[in-house]
Parts: sequence; C-alpha cells; structure tokens
Amino acid sequence: VHKKHPLDAWVFVNDTLAFSGIEFLESNVTKKNCPEIIGFDNTPSSAQIGLTSYDFDIPRLCRLAVQSYLRPDDSRRVHGRMIGVEGKLVVRDFSLRIR
Repeated sequence: VHKKHPLDAWVFVNDTLAFSGIEFLESNVTKKNCPEIIGFDNTPSSAQIGLTSYDFDIPRLCRLAVQSYLRPDDSRRVHGRMIGVEGKLVVRDFSLRIR
C-alpha cells in the first residue's frame, strides 16, 4: 500500500467473507489503520450487525429470469437481448470492535 494513499476500504465478494475480514481486523489492526469493510450481497446478517453492503435486488432479478424463461419472445421485445438490473449500496453505521 502506498504511504500517500493508504488503503481505506476492503470490499468483499459477499457478506460472509466480509464477516471473516471483520474477525481478522478486530484481532490484527489498530483503529487508526483500520479500513472500511463492505460486503456484496446485503444479507439479513449484514443488516443485523450494521455492515455496509451492495444489494443486487435479487427479487427483481429472479422475476426477470422467470419471465425470460417462460415468455422469451415477450421478454426480448420489451428488454432487448440484454436486461440490466440496478443494485444499490446500502450504507450502514458499522463499527469494528478494535483496540
């Protein structure tokens, strides 16, 4: 990590790995050097502990997948060949228990 631009966030591929990162940081890092932790699937567990996480809007994604499977011609007519589903960053106030 460059001294002028210290690492200020760890973004994990999912919330479960973010929880592992939290455990690591709580026992190995001082509060002064601690990066922000961000998960990547907005599970109920992340909400419980207040972890910031990315929400993929899974219910909408599933509805579109089922619609595309059941009515492929309608789906292509409405959405074209590619369907985009916007997610959002759910920012929560999480605080690590660090020395």
